[in-house]
Amino acid sequence: MTPKRYPTYRESGIEWLGAIPQVWKTASLKRNTYIKGRVGWKGLTSDEFEIESDAYLVTGSDFSGRVIDWTKCYQVTLHRYEDDPFIQLRNGDLLITKDGTIGKTSLVDRLDKPACLNSGIFLVRPLADYTSDFLYWVLNSTVFRHFVELTSSGSTIQHLYQNVFETFAFGFPGLDDQYQISRYLDAQTVKIDLLIEKQERLIDTLVERRQALISHAVTKGLDPNVPLRETAYEWIKSVPVHWKTAPFIRLATSQVDYRGATPTKTTEGIQLLTARNVKKGYIDRESSREFVAESEYSTIMRRGQPEIGDVLLTMEAPLGNVALVDDVRVALAQRIVKFRLDPGRLLSKYANYLLNGYEFQQQILSKATGSTAPGLKASKLIELMVAVPPLEEQRSIVEMLDSATAKIDALSAKAREMIDVLRERRLALITAAVTGKIDVRGLS
Repeated sequence: MTPKRYPTYRESGIEWLGAIPQVWKTASLKRNTYIKGRVGWKGLTSDEFEIESDAYLVTGSDFSGRVIDWTKCYQVTLHRYEDDPFIQLRNGDLLITKDGTIGKTSLVDRLDKPACLNSGIFLVRPLADYTSDFLYWVLNSTVFRHFVELTSSGSTIQHLYQNVFETFAFGFPGLDDQYQISRYLDAQTVKIDLLIEKQERLIDTLVERRQALISHAVTKGLDPNVPLRETAYEWIKSVPVHWKTAPFIRLATSQVDYRGATPTKTTEGIQLLTARNVKKGYIDRESSREFVAESEYSTIMRRGQPEIGDVLLTMEAPLGNVALVDDVRVALAQRIVKFRLDPGRLLSKYANYLLNGYEFQQQILSKATGSTAPGLKASKLIELMVAVPPLEEQRSIVEMLDSATAKIDALSAKAREMIDVLRERRLALITAAVTGKIDVRGLS
């Protein structure tokens, strides 16, 4: 059954809300909501976080959909739990993140021991007029997003202040209608979420298929009947008999490591490519938009300016991403090493597939150091081995992979577009229901 509209509407007088059904009321959170956050840590440090103790310590990373995954929570002693009685949780409480990623929400349910909050979350507990379930959906609507945009002082919001959050006003019907709206959204969003999960699984399958295709092509070639020979390397047991193995850096005519002083950044000029811009197989200029002055470019790049087709390898944060230079008018930041290949031995396009392949990436990981942010020391580059076919065979492999991966990438792009459409539909449905634009009473 298609939802209908309410009989009559009135202006709410709230900038981010607009018209609501005539019989609905409005209120701000400050009026009938208990809102608390942790104020100070009272000396609590991460050394006190335990896997098993007396009480859960909830962080935003413990949110799993609309509920909390208690198995992921760190725990603290009863003494630490009792430090702040104002943020002790109950079943039915609503939580919202206020730092970093603003507005992630979760409902407290199935508590099997005491629980409290870390410093990045508000405890939101309705006292009258509206339920936690209904408010959960309101905070997941465009109404709340619009409020945050209007009340933020900058373009990037890093913190939701309590005195601002308390001013958030919204519309609501009677409690029975709230229950019906919440149940309707529970049912409908589950259906949409299942469709999203199906597309996400498809993307995962396509990624695996793409990687397997590349891995096979750059280790066995295109001829299924080619004779193989064993190698002395763990990363690859056998290769075609006519392929050559060598340290990757021996196939390059030059290697430049851009470690050193961080260049002075400017608001415009020549783009500075950081490790964040280097993805697996391509340059993403939008991931980081940093620039250096054109007058300083020659000095910054004195060790070697890039040319089209040069190979870039990230050495840390992230580790092991490989892409080809596609524009000479770029500067290169720290944590990137640039290689200019010997065109008589290794083609750039083939290297892009080869170095992003599973076997080469496993070598990098095996030689990395550091647990928090694994990195590769320059001295280890000589140990990274590759197997390469003759140039004409490299060209054939590149041609096949270009065609095959383009088809896979097109399917992945369609799946991502479908996910975007489904998420937009989900958000529109939530917003329409919690603002009374549609009447879902009696629907399921």
